[in-house]
Amino acid sequence: MNPSVPFSITPDAADFLRGRLNELPAGAKPVLLLTSMQCDPLVPTAWFYKGQSFAVGYFDSAEKSDIPCVDSKLFGQPVSIAVDALEKLSGQTLSLRRVKSSYGIFPSARNVLVATPASEMPQSRQEEPSLKKRWWIFLGLPASVIGGSILILNHFVHSDEAIACGSVVVVMLAFGISLYLCGRMPRRFVFVGGALGWTLTAVLALWFVKVHGP
Repeated sequence: MNPSVPFSITPDAADFLRGRLNELPAGAKPVLLLTSMQCDPLVPTAWFYKGQSFAVGYFDSAEKSDIPCVDSKLFGQPVSIAVDALEKLSGQTLSLRRVKSSYGIFPSARNVLVATPASEMPQSRQEEPSLKKRWWIFLGLPASVIGGSILILNHFVHSDEAIACGSVVVVMLAFGISLYLCGRMPRRFVFVGGALGWTLTAVLALWFVKVHGP
């Protein structure tokens, strides 16, 4: 437990908090808030999550906050904590949880800070595979797109230079779009899409070997 606050913080929640604190503008005074809804601060309609959680806000150091706060310290730096947030967290563990949020018209997974009983293990990394693991599963989808596109280019394009340029463009687009989608798609879509992609990649590879030989 952090000696300056009456609650514990899990390692992943600590990393998440440090990242948020480092993103604040110079001169901003950070405050940990209890909220019932979170959204993109720049584009509120981009994504939102409804549910009790904690968020890092801030106000100018020259201003006085209208929110009742208690001055405290997190990771060696001054951080105010809203009174209701401090009451909710007292004796609890501040942990990171993977939740379903809305990203435009699509569902999306997102990390939020929540209070859990100190006796419970943090569930953030147990419930959801890391992005690296998700990517290796989802990699089957861009692999099949790349393989199929290269086969099509070889069939219809007769210039080696054009085939090489086209292949580079396809690879860049496939991997770029896949990296963007992988962390935003629901887990079931990642697994299903990845499995179908790897299956299609294997079929394309077998077909290529059968047609063109070793």
